[in-house]
Amino acid sequence: MLLNLPAELLIRIIQEIDQVGDKCQLLQTCKHMNHLLSTHVACWKQLDLSPYDSTISNNSLLTFLRNTNIPLYTTHKSTDSITTAITALDLSGCWNLSEELVVALSRSLTHLTHLALNGYRLNTPILQRILKQKKLQQNISPAIAFEQQRDHVYQVRPSHDLSSMAMDLSKKQTHRLRVPLILLSDIVSSLPHLTSLSIQYQDLGGRHSFLEFRHIRHLDISSCIISQPALQTLLRVVGPNLGTLKMLNIDLNNLSWLSVSQYGKKLECLHVSCNEPLLLPSISHVVSHLPVLKDFRLTRIRTGPLDPVIERLNPANLTRLDLSPKMNIYPRSTSSSNLDPGRRSSRVQLSLDSATPTSSSTLAVASNGRHNKHPPQSPKLSLSISNYATTEHDLLFSDASLQRLSHCRQLLELRLCFPTITSSALHETLRHLPQLQILELRQKHEKSTVDFLTGLKYCQQLKELLLFSVHVSQDAVNTLISDDYLLKSTCKHITISDGGAIIEDECNWSALLSAMNVLQVLCLGQLTHPISWPQDDKNINDKQNIIFFKQNKAWHAQ
Repeated sequence: MLLNLPAELLIRIIQEIDQVGDKCQLLQTCKHMNHLLSTHVACWKQLDLSPYDSTISNNSLLTFLRNTNIPLYTTHKSTDSITTAITALDLSGCWNLSEELVVALSRSLTHLTHLALNGYRLNTPILQRILKQKKLQQNISPAIAFEQQRDHVYQVRPSHDLSSMAMDLSKKQTHRLRVPLILLSDIVSSLPHLTSLSIQYQDLGGRHSFLEFRHIRHLDISSCIISQPALQTLLRVVGPNLGTLKMLNIDLNNLSWLSVSQYGKKLECLHVSCNEPLLLPSISHVVSHLPVLKDFRLTRIRTGPLDPVIERLNPANLTRLDLSPKMNIYPRSTSSSNLDPGRRSSRVQLSLDSATPTSSSTLAVASNGRHNKHPPQSPKLSLSISNYATTEHDLLFSDASLQRLSHCRQLLELRLCFPTITSSALHETLRHLPQLQILELRQKHEKSTVDFLTGLKYCQQLKELLLFSVHVSQDAVNTLISDDYLLKSTCKHITISDGGAIIEDECNWSALLSAMNVLQVLCLGQLTHPISWPQDDKNINDKQNIIFFKQNKAWHAQ
């Protein structure tokens, strides 16, 4: 039996369980598991409370900590070793928690190496989200899964679009975790082992030395409020030690870009946004002075050629490239009935659903059955808004850039949104990228039948394929399921939105489900006609978006 295993081995097994709620349920299974989980802090080594952002309160968290013997702030030095202590804490979006408790808990865990205090919870991987909803018997429209699989791609903007890049109407300001900069500095200064800090959507305004941040190696300040002088100070103090810097949706001036190139010599990962085409030469200068850059993401590009930027990237090191133009969703008050059919289907895909109410029962298990009475999180966007208009600018990324990428044979991830490329150039590039594991391609809704997927057969290690308004030909389907290639044995996740009639043919999408050995998730969006799925004792033929996911070796639909 499992309980006969040595405690050390059981702890290692428990550490592999990601969800805090699942571990809380283990507390109730038997006295042995309850004792193990409540006396060995190592069982909670990765403490991620962000899934309970809308329900966790001071009382429920304190009860959880007491019942699991996780220590709250002590003045004496911890005697736990790094192998038995909690090393990762995520409180992102837990807006019901007081500043005092956030600081106390963070400072208590003196062996933390990773800390996330983002204003809002980040998106959950689609398979993990679906399985959790199924476990909690929650129903949710899968439309949210397609355009919101990744953070910082589309933004919900006011119609005038005169606000800063950090503004996103899908984020409710009253439901944001706020940790003032002075408290963040206090937390970071008390955690000597901390190397990774994520503080998206926090306010970093005001004058500050940032000396407490010098030991940070991986920093994410995306969508933070910060002035140019403060940003330049941060880069000057922290930049020389950084291996990762993510600052999406932050405007940088020329001097700030110069600071990145001057102080970021060790950067292996750089994620930035640029809304001003006149600054693209500055970005070219930056990437040419980052000799070890491996992961580069650039978003919010309104216009301007990207070929000079790509030309300056070091092809010997580049492993991940993610480029997207300015992509906005504008809420409109016009009745959806006035929309043409094409716009209505776009609305289905791009609608921002309400955040799924997170069950408070999981933490209540560790709180002796006392449920949190806080209401579920309110919708991310007001329900009075009936439809949405979208704008997607062209990504001025040409065949010349693709040819340049052909020399990056170690490239693992390539994401291109609305690039101005040809199918033949993409084919030739994919032929030289045998290591590619993630491919994302988005195109305009123009119903083109040009096949951009002829080079898929060369991607013999592909794990994720995400296609938006890309025509999926019969040859592409055959390539995915063919015994002549390895794709059927490597690809785990496929998203196809507005892919055309061929992929909507039951013979083809069912062939993907049956023939692809390791496929776990298949998302089909913006369908021209409903798909019938009689399994699971239900027929969901009224859906325009559908997610197939594998659980216990059987396919289910959501």
